[in-house]
Order: sequence, then C-alpha cells, then structure tokens
Amino acid sequence: MKLITAKRQPVAQPVPVDSLVAQIGGTAEQLLQRFAEVGRDFMGRPMIAFDDAQLAYAEWQRKQADDATLPSRYAAYQEDRKRRLLVLQAEATAAARASFEGRHDGGAWAQRYLEVQWAAERKVIADFEATEPELTISEFREREKQP
Repeated sequence: MKLITAKRQPVAQPVPVDSLVAQIGGTAEQLLQRFAEVGRDFMGRPMIAFDDAQLAYAEWQRKQADDATLPSRYAAYQEDRKRRLLVLQAEATAAARASFEGRHDGGAWAQRYLEVQWAAERKVIADFEATEPELTISEFREREKQP
C-alpha cells in the first residue's frame, strides 16, 4: 500500500549578505539599504530573506546579460545608421544627376557634373550628422535605458 503524502516545500533559509555580495559585487551596506535584515549568522553578520537574495541575484544576472550583448547591439545600431545614410546619399546623388543641365561629353563638363553630385552628397551628410549625430557606446547605453 502506497501512502499519499503532500510534498512539502523546503523552507527558505535566510542568506548571509556577505555570500551574496561576494557573487554580485557591491557592499553589504548597499544590500541592507534595499532589503530588510532578518537576523544574524553565527559570526554576527547580517542576513536577508531568501526571496530578497533571489531578486538581487536575478537583477545582477539580467545586468550581466545586457552588458554581454551591448557590443553587438551597438554594432547593429552603427550598421543601421550607416545604411540609412547611404540610402540618403544615393537619393541625393540621383537627384543631383537628374538635375544637371549640361553636356556629358567629358572634360570641364564632367568635372561640373561631379561637383554637383559631390555637393549634394556633402549636404546630405552634413544634414544627417546635424540631425542624428553618432552616439558613443556609453551614450547608446543611456539612450536604451530611456523609455
């Protein structure tokens, strides 16, 4: 005959602040400012609730994951920015070529044709840089944090 018994959840024991700080960094005082002390261990060091320790550790893991993927997200931002600039340059170049009124037989006319094209490209680049300057990786991280 098999006895039916309910499985008991293990009792969550308090966690020494020092052990958590050793893993996630910071100081014991910083953790105790956020989480309430629930007692002291045999050496007289403060302890916090197991759930609070899990929360602090999960936050630390999320931050580590964000920091690990930051370089690839920043590279994607740079590539997207460059792609948008190249599209704008191509459109400006096409418009400048279409608006050129002159002969296309080389020499001085070819030089004027290229000057019109280059002026349009320089204007697009200057406008793009003025409206959307390239962010450093630190500025990019701060912009991502904003809602």
